[in-house]
Amino acid sequence: MEDLGDRLVVSFRPRRRWTAILFLLVWVSFWTFGGVFAFAALLGSEPGTAAFLMFWLCLWAVGETVAVGEIAWQLVGREVLTVTAEWVEMRKQIRSLVWRRRVDAAAIQSVSAHRVPSDEDDAPRTDFGIRIVYSGGSEHVGELLSEHEAEEIAAAVDARIHPRSWWEDQRPFRRSDPLVVRTPTTTLSAGGFVIVQPSPRRLRTVAAVVVAALVALAALLATLA
Repeated sequence: MEDLGDRLVVSFRPRRRWTAILFLLVWVSFWTFGGVFAFAALLGSEPGTAAFLMFWLCLWAVGETVAVGEIAWQLVGREVLTVTAEWVEMRKQIRSLVWRRRVDAAAIQSVSAHRVPSDEDDAPRTDFGIRIVYSGGSEHVGELLSEHEAEEIAAAVDARIHPRSWWEDQRPFRRSDPLVVRTPTTTLSAGGFVIVQPSPRRLRTVAAVVVAALVALAALLATLA
């Protein structure tokens, strides 16, 4: 945790599950070999076979990206929480590839220590992170903390967002100005490029168009065979 004057920066590393990492490394090796073999077969295949191989290579690329991304996240990934009096930014990064969500400080309702959520098939986690509740949702940041560490970080973050003078401690907090909250923004950036995350409805539309295009291409190549 670093206090840089105008902002507070807290960095967390993800839990490294070495069994999963070793499994994914072996799986990616065979998966990559299969993709190279399929691409070589595509170059000299008939149109009907080429259509099937192109469709399979699209699925192969998705699997390759997810597996490599998970390995990179566990080995070099970081979660970074940046806090100012105006906004809070929750960032996940793998080197220069960054996913970020920024929320106005006025929208923050609570910051607290919270046990790390566990998957349905896993045993309950015993480590803690930071839970940030804001208007319209909540985010969990960090893991591998003790309850005391998480409480100290949560208190420091809350103090930066909601600074209180000595006379405010003597009376109930009242807000005279209307609360103006902007919708949290999620972006993905890599190097000099920044991409704003589209809405779920737009994502579904784009996915449907891509799938329809692949099916149409496969049907066209099959008719030419």
